[in-house]
Amino acid sequence: MASGMVTRGINNIYTVETEDGREYLCRIKGKKLRGVEEDRTPITVADRVTFDDAGGLQGVITGRSERTNQFTRYHLKRREVQTLFSNVDVVVCVVSTDQPPLKPGFIDRVIVCAGSIPVVIACNKADLGISNGQIDVLTCYDSLGFQVFRVSAETGSGVDALHHYITDRRSAFFGQSGVGKSSLVNRIMPGASQKTMEICRKYNKGRHTTNFSILLKSGDGRLEIIDTPGVREIEIPPMDPRDIAVHYPEFERFTSRCRFSPCLHIHEPDCSVRKAAETGIVDAGRYERYVRMTEDQVIRERSW
Repeated sequence: MASGMVTRGINNIYTVETEDGREYLCRIKGKKLRGVEEDRTPITVADRVTFDDAGGLQGVITGRSERTNQFTRYHLKRREVQTLFSNVDVVVCVVSTDQPPLKPGFIDRVIVCAGSIPVVIACNKADLGISNGQIDVLTCYDSLGFQVFRVSAETGSGVDALHHYITDRRSAFFGQSGVGKSSLVNRIMPGASQKTMEICRKYNKGRHTTNFSILLKSGDGRLEIIDTPGVREIEIPPMDPRDIAVHYPEFERFTSRCRFSPCLHIHEPDCSVRKAAETGIVDAGRYERYVRMTEDQVIRERSW
């Protein structure tokens, strides 16, 4: 019996790296992994697993250690919850000023999907300029305790500060397609691009787009970055709609003053959160996006 960490998974073949640096190509033993039979994503990047050595640097995964945390989303077409990665110290939500434009609703949903994992925001393509409206959006998140980095993978501007922040942390870079996420990873960790392309050729995948998650490590071991595929949009996993408000720290000081408990903070009378949004104490844009997200979840809850 051996153990190691999953560094990538492609077509149900998982690369597991052992403590001594060897990499094994492994499959799950049986149709479902024992102990986590109900999990739609029993193995994901950064999971710690045990496996039987089958020889020739191949193995059969027999178990998975309990996760400290996980990043989950709801897959609309498959109608199932997916875990994209686990056991990380921080999620770096990568957005861009343009091509594609900054979408604060995407950031809000990433924060909810991250659950207990801290989230920081890296606004890439700062070299293209940042509008006053975008500055207001980023300032809002900063005021709520979400650290914001304005960076440019193209010029290197602001990258050092982000590099310093994620050093000695295992981070996962997540963002929409086209925001320059992988370019930013390559700027922080030179050589990552070459390694990714080698893996793409090995598995006969496209070379210019990240289409699987991969855990990359620096030579000194102080950087561990999970580079994830870009997405068009993200849906939050199934949860009680009232729990969404937990991920809005600006609501916290008002919730105890609402007439009803629990309160959705949408239509209920004498809702202090709604009043705070109406008077500008709570950012109106954040509140409006909260309402849309919560109402979507209420509708979806009826179909579960």
